[in-house]
Amino acid sequence: MSGVDRSTVTRAIGEMRGLLAERGCAVPDRPGLRLRTLADVFAYAQAEGIELRLDATEIQIRRAAAGRGGRRAFVSGKKSRTR
Repeated sequence: MSGVDRSTVTRAIGEMRGLLAERGCAVPDRPGLRLRTLADVFAYAQAEGIELRLDATEIQIRRAAAGRGGRRAFVSGKKSRTR
């Protein structure tokens, strides 16, 4: 719909779930209300008539040098960057 790859959206949702479960989101003007799951966020948005948008921008990260342990975790093979 917005020209964003499905894998990017899936990754962003996975990151959001962990953050919500750990800390939740405080709701302005609603002391004590914390949204801790995506279902909570969607239910609150629907009840309040709020339109949700997800920023799934890819972020470039530094990865381990070639031949070093752990490099494989950062290489998906989907995107190549020339130096």
